[in-house]
Amino acid sequence: MTKIPNQNIIEIFNFRYACKKFNPNKKVTKKDQETILEAGRLSPSSFGIEPWDFVVVQTKKAKAELSETVPITNKTKIKTASFVVIILNKTKNSLDVNSNYIEKLFSKFKKLNFVVKRGLKFVYGKFIISSLKTEEKINAWSQKQTHIPLANMLTTSAMLEIDSIPMEGFYQQKVLDFLKQNNYDISNKEVSVLAAFGYSAEKRPKEKLRRDFEDVVTFL
Repeated sequence: MTKIPNQNIIEIFNFRYACKKFNPNKKVTKKDQETILEAGRLSPSSFGIEPWDFVVVQTKKAKAELSETVPITNKTKIKTASFVVIILNKTKNSLDVNSNYIEKLFSKFKKLNFVVKRGLKFVYGKFIISSLKTEEKINAWSQKQTHIPLANMLTTSAMLEIDSIPMEGFYQQKVLDFLKQNNYDISNKEVSVLAAFGYSAEKRPKEKLRRDFEDVVTFL
């Protein structure tokens, strides 16, 4: 792996901004799309349980249907984007220690011996039962983790000079209904966030408005 110069990293983050309107005639290549999605898939998660799923919406028809599940302020973003990723978080029934999902996931940890694997599963189960306890807290914990792959996908798209915007403005049940109507299994899942990707059709901001470094960072 070749180290990226520090200044280049900062330039990437300054390039990224919340794109409000995309060029509908300019599409992201399949290779770039797969790289963005792979960055999300490879993201870290607590206990390595990857409590997320991604649904890619890219046809004109599907984007038009999805645009009906969001407030008017987000409709154009979805319709003009090259593609939109719906990031879903898994809910309590999937995350219980003896669920089929967790059993299947832990069985993939082939490098761990039986004793270590059993110990890890015990610690995970205790965390779910003792620390999180309620369904509401388990679902919230799962949802928070989806922002890790979201951030990685947004950054990766900027590295590829592709514009993006994350969206939390949507109607939960309407998005679930959209997925169900398109034969996607929504069992034990919630919609966490949407992210649109493409190429900007608007004037880019000259500078990024952020709090000063000294206001944000404290060294002890």
